[in-house]
Amino acid sequence: DPLARSSSYDVQNTLTMSRILVALALMGSASAFTANVRPTRGTALSAGLDKMIGVGPESGNTVWDPLSLGTISDTVKGEHGSVMPDAKWLREAELKHCRGAMLAFVGAMVSFSGVTFPGEMGGMYYESASWVDGLSSAFKTNPFGMAQLFMSIGLVEGFTDPSDFWTGGGSREAGDLGFYPFGKKEAEFDTLRLQELKNGRLAMIAMAGFFAEYQIDGSVPLISGAV
Repeated sequence: DPLARSSSYDVQNTLTMSRILVALALMGSASAFTANVRPTRGTALSAGLDKMIGVGPESGNTVWDPLSLGTISDTVKGEHGSVMPDAKWLREAELKHCRGAMLAFVGAMVSFSGVTFPGEMGGMYYESASWVDGLSSAFKTNPFGMAQLFMSIGLVEGFTDPSDFWTGGGSREAGDLGFYPFGKKEAEFDTLRLQELKNGRLAMIAMAGFFAEYQIDGSVPLISGAV
């Protein structure tokens, strides 16, 4: 019965989204139970990290870098100083992954809901697909639209080339692409940057959880069998 299958699909999607939202809510609220320790200065090696947005109560208001990845470029100086990336390069990479993961999470939620862009143009269209098959499905049914998307990404990457960040150079801050459609509120800028970073980190964890559960059923208890 098509109607019964449709109803079952809607119920399953609702349960899936509910489980995911509950899991994220629990993860996001965990920091509320962390002691608010006064900020402390790090060592000379972590001076570059201390100036970056991202330190919060989750890590005791101190730099959390157990593998010293953010300071290894300062440790390895001289002839081999450029072998390892500067903290500025790492922050640029982190923010790009944060933004990609946030977009991916929204895309997964849209897929779970069965929402698609309506209509077609020149025989090209988008169809409903599972979140893991969305990219291949879009290339199959609308290659021209996807080509435009990837060309736009390439242009943005080209005009904001972060090559100099590898050695700590560059004329802009990590992650700052100069895109402020609603204006740049200087008074709230650091707060908004921190919000973006924390939401992005949570989105990366969420997408990692989706993929883990998809590959190994039951590996993420709260969404077991849902994705």
